[in-house]
Amino acid sequence: LLAVTDAGELSLNLAPLIPRALLERIVKSFQFPARQKNLELRLEADPDLPEITADEARLDRILSNLLTNAIRHTPSNGTIILLATRKSNKIMISVEDTGEGIPPEYLERIFDKFAQVESHRSRRSYSTGLGLTFCKLAVAAHGGRIWAESELGKGSTFTFTLPVEAV
Repeated sequence: LLAVTDAGELSLNLAPLIPRALLERIVKSFQFPARQKNLELRLEADPDLPEITADEARLDRILSNLLTNAIRHTPSNGTIILLATRKSNKIMISVEDTGEGIPPEYLERIFDKFAQVESHRSRRSYSTGLGLTFCKLAVAAHGGRIWAESELGKGSTFTFTLPVEAV
């Protein structure tokens, strides 16, 4: 269950966090499902990412949702890269895949509750359920933002920012 404040925001359990350690752990935990689909999964993170104040459980769930989606929508022999860099007073984290991509008309709606996206290749509909909605709420609660970029047939990149300073 999600703990939500009276203002409709996700509540956070903030503590100091070393982002690189979390990212390494997440990538390690997703190696098995990636290998089952013959996907390459790798981490490309700045070695000197600063400590941040964040809710580790919420960040773990954001990254898990994004990586699960990337694995689900990337065909065999594809690549998924978890990228993390510092941009001035923010950390940018991206999940980049070589999947089928998302039609441009769906890019804004995919963060809405129970959004439906039709697969370009198979013509099947995929429900995004609540996973991306949770990601949007959790990133916003941290003072960041999340967005997606995609090109049909080439893949998608989901990026979110987190402030280096406390929320």
